[in-house]
Amino acid sequence: MTRDEMRFLYRSDQGRIDRPAWWRAQAPLAALLLALTLVWRLAEPYAHRSLAETQLIDARAIAAYTYLICYAFAALLLMVCSYCVSAKRFRDRGRPAGFAGIWPLAALLLGALVWTQPQDGGMFPLWIVQAGAAGFAGVAAWSVYELGVAGEGAAR
Repeated sequence: MTRDEMRFLYRSDQGRIDRPAWWRAQAPLAALLLALTLVWRLAEPYAHRSLAETQLIDARAIAAYTYLICYAFAALLLMVCSYCVSAKRFRDRGRPAGFAGIWPLAALLLGALVWTQPQDGGMFPLWIVQAGAAGFAGVAAWSVYELGVAGEGAAR
């Protein structure tokens, strides 16, 4: 991809793209998010600690939380890029470009549920997280179908 193509795809929600362009634009974003998430899953155990087990200043915990901050920032940037790409595709399909914000919002809400539920001491049950995951899966499946599977003129 050239610099101008990247700027068009990822920095603005204006314009239109076809189905193959949407897949080509989303694939690197998804791969990068997957790689960053796998690294977080490896670092996550070091973020859960107790002063009874470790010293006050633990280099591994500091590294894990530093990575978490960078991971969160990168995930937000990737979601913005994905929104821009998806808005172009929704517009090309004859749908409101604002639909592109539904799946990133659902992902952020699910992330908040997944992070909060074990932290809150049992204030809300696990089934709420499971319902949120099911809702997110539905939103993600609908988005992928609309943007990457449905025919070019299906929504017009």
